[in-house]
Amino acid sequence: MQNASIINSAVVTIALLDQDGNILSINSALERLFETTSDEMYGKPFANLLSGQMVEYFARSDEAEKVFNYRGEIEVVLKSGAWIALDVGVNAWTTEEGLLRYTVVMRDITDRRRIENQLRETQHRLEVALTGAQIGVFDIDVHTGHSIVSATWKVLMGLDPELDNDVQQEWKSRVHPDDRMMIAEADKACIEGRAERSTTEYRIKAPDGPWRWMRSDAVAVARDKHGVALRLVGIQADITERVKDKEDLRASEAQFRSAIEDAPVGMAIVDTNGKFLQVNQSLAYFAGVSQSQSMTESFLRMTHPDDRGAVMNEISRLLAGQVKSFHKETRYINSNGTVIWGLLSVAIVRDSRDRPRSFVVQVQDLTEMRKADLLKRQFVSTISHELGTPLTSINGAISLVLNAMKGDVSEKARRLLSIAQTNCDRLILLVNDILDIEKNAAGELQFYPVQAEITKMINDAVAANAPFAAQYDVAYDFNSPKGAMSVSVDVNRFQQVMTNLLSNAAKFSTRGSRVEIAVRRVKAGILISVTNQGSGIASDFSPKVFAPFSQQDSSETRANGGTGLGLHICRLIVERMGGTIGFDSVPNQSTTFWFTVPAEGSVEADRVA
Repeated sequence: MQNASIINSAVVTIALLDQDGNILSINSALERLFETTSDEMYGKPFANLLSGQMVEYFARSDEAEKVFNYRGEIEVVLKSGAWIALDVGVNAWTTEEGLLRYTVVMRDITDRRRIENQLRETQHRLEVALTGAQIGVFDIDVHTGHSIVSATWKVLMGLDPELDNDVQQEWKSRVHPDDRMMIAEADKACIEGRAERSTTEYRIKAPDGPWRWMRSDAVAVARDKHGVALRLVGIQADITERVKDKEDLRASEAQFRSAIEDAPVGMAIVDTNGKFLQVNQSLAYFAGVSQSQSMTESFLRMTHPDDRGAVMNEISRLLAGQVKSFHKETRYINSNGTVIWGLLSVAIVRDSRDRPRSFVVQVQDLTEMRKADLLKRQFVSTISHELGTPLTSINGAISLVLNAMKGDVSEKARRLLSIAQTNCDRLILLVNDILDIEKNAAGELQFYPVQAEITKMINDAVAANAPFAAQYDVAYDFNSPKGAMSVSVDVNRFQQVMTNLLSNAAKFSTRGSRVEIAVRRVKAGILISVTNQGSGIASDFSPKVFAPFSQQDSSETRANGGTGLGLHICRLIVERMGGTIGFDSVPNQSTTFWFTVPAEGSVEADRVA
């Protein structure tokens, strides 16, 4: 009775079985675990509780010599459907009467098994992460020198993960001789507590021959009472590609800096505060100082005060990411106080996070070019004025002869005088065009914008150019828009553009055709278009249409004459008035030249055509 009481009160589950493995009794712990009773289970096979497991074990009871004790772990599904893990121990014994009996002792190890499974899953995930990141883990016993390493550490070392090598000795034999002292010093400082961790980058010999770069980072996880480390645990990673990238970057930066230093034009690297980080000899010479002196100056300080605002505006656009670079003719102050000109080109350099890092600055000396341009403009202006005055006199004299002395001049003489007058008119136009171009280049082309009604200005232009069109048997058609359209333009410059476009349209139209003039509102303001029917513009000449002195090489062009400056001047005028100009041409069909001028209340444009 005392034994029964002890068994019944035991925390572990206990069962007593007969020689066939049938239940004779079970304790209360087993009843609670399997949700059953002794009476219900009496005489039934114990294997039934274990989902049929251990049947073969109890079947050996007929052969005494084959009976043995058992110890193992099994998983069982309960009535509720839940599974549990059991540590099962079976002890076979014989009664005084010689009967075979079994005592079964079981412990519920479900929680332990669950934790083990979680640990295995965590370890598996860690191994996957380490493998993916190519990171090896090591744990070194400082006193014995014995190392425990992860499989990824072995892979990094070129070792078979399944082999049990002396990894510490293998590692030591592979480290580059020049790096051994550095590693030993770092480890010693960490072991003695003089450093929090041992971090080193070193070379190691790969099994296939080349040297690989490794980075090791270890910490002490246990120390004795004297503060000396007992174990070092750390990670190791292959950084060969990173080291190679750094070396390539250093070589690239050195090459870039060398290119700046040796450049024949002024170049510099400037930080975001305007301080020079590098200045080459050419830029120092441009500023009239030595390279060492220039390094003490700021970029803006050498810029002419009147130009600093404009340069700062462009710098602000660079910093805001609106542009990647800009080019601007800028004045500078030489060390002797002389104003010098340079073509400033600035590009921004950003880091991997797109943050401004520095500026690459180039300054091309334009001082002599500016002087030459000034002399050229003065020469052209002088020549143009010198030609303009006598040409006007000659033209007036020819007109006087043709009109006042009409009856006294022979037909042959009149024809020669008409040719002279035509060519004189062409020369006057050429002189005026050249003067306009030079004035624009010098910033002296004057504009006097006023509010004007677009329809009236176009009607005036059509009326003024109608006689010219009649010479080519061409007429103008202007479809006046409904309602008033007011624009802000220089009326005379507007008429200059219209005269160029209308005269060109007439000259290059098919005889007997009509030139159509149209006006409509667009997003950019008011669009004026002039369309003629004729041979059109060749596609290979299209990019040159608005270039100065450009003429399409054709018999028609040569017959109609011209200087090739008209459309170039039209573009200068339109852009100065805040508009745009362009054209669309279908060879041997039609050509439309159009331009826009700003207007209040503009609406979304249809396709410009």
